[in-house]
Amino acid sequence: MDLTAIVVETGNDISKCLQSKYQIIKVVDFDAVSELLIKNQAALVCIKADLPNGTAENICSQVKSHDDLKVFPVVVFADSETTGMMIKWFEQSCDDFIGLNQADAIILARIEKCIWHFKANRQLRDNLTEAHDTAFLAMNASSVLGTNMQFMIKCLECDNIDELVQLLFNSLAEYKVNCSIQVRSLNDVNNYERSGFPKALETKVLNTFKDCGRFYEFGTRCILNFEHISLLVKDMPVNSPDQQGAIRDNLAVLLQGCNQKIITLEKLLVERKERLLLKQLTVTMIEVLGKSDNRYKDALRQCSGYAQEFMTKSEITIFNMDLTETQEKELVNLSDGFLNRTDALLQEGLGVNAGFVGILSELSNQIGEDNTDSLELIDKALSNLPRYH
Repeated sequence: MDLTAIVVETGNDISKCLQSKYQIIKVVDFDAVSELLIKNQAALVCIKADLPNGTAENICSQVKSHDDLKVFPVVVFADSETTGMMIKWFEQSCDDFIGLNQADAIILARIEKCIWHFKANRQLRDNLTEAHDTAFLAMNASSVLGTNMQFMIKCLECDNIDELVQLLFNSLAEYKVNCSIQVRSLNDVNNYERSGFPKALETKVLNTFKDCGRFYEFGTRCILNFEHISLLVKDMPVNSPDQQGAIRDNLAVLLQGCNQKIITLEKLLVERKERLLLKQLTVTMIEVLGKSDNRYKDALRQCSGYAQEFMTKSEITIFNMDLTETQEKELVNLSDGFLNRTDALLQEGLGVNAGFVGILSELSNQIGEDNTDSLELIDKALSNLPRYH
């Protein structure tokens, strides 16, 4: 059953694309489709959008409105994808809308995702309408407020965006609505479904309407947009305006809390990376200064050797110059004074370098990615830094 596809088309475009992986059963009307699905003899229904007399729309709507058949994925194919066609078929409740101008591998991958969703969501969608009505009969203002308050409290404990999205799905379950979520962080855009697998069509819809205002409604669908998060509600109770308004307002509250939490998590992530960068820069500076210090010591030893050589040769030269004792002492004193001052200056440079390395080492030990108690230590290190005027 998993590798069997029902195909409704006048030509062979869909069949040629799927025949390498699926057994094809071609039919022409809804009755044949219904019979095969009820007997559980196929995994999905594939329909060509250009069927005459509205046949494609009729089959899709009948499958998706049938209590026993609506869990089966319906994929609509066209020669190419357009935004208008995508919205049209999304309103018809099809599971995906695919252009045949794409590579076969891409088409097969999208169909496989539809089957994954079918398996994951079949149990969730059973009796959804009945559960929806029952839940709203029990809903009242205090329970809604309690749900929202619990969400706001628990979201403070979330350490990452995945935890936050899972918490949001749990809260959305209280409203008995079927939703898709898109989160737009600093470096990435992620789409989420309750079943765990993002859907291609829902992803395209969210991408298309994420900049179309706070609310965007079409049919039973409603999109709520905030800076970093969008929510697609697929089953708003349009026949009950009061209920629809209450759901929309409360979902907006949840999304506003999510949006602020995402901003906070992004700032924390940036701060952690900045701290890690500072630590790595400090360690690198210590290594560079260590190498420089070793080369400086080598130069100092060479200078000391040159000085000793200079003193020895100077004494011999002075002795051979037949100078008076007073003149010899003056030349020796000048040489000694020059060498002593040079040595003192070099030793002072070593001391400054060693002190700076010590400060960097202390700073490196105090700053770490997970060290949340280091502010006091950082302030102490800053106060101990030498002041140069």
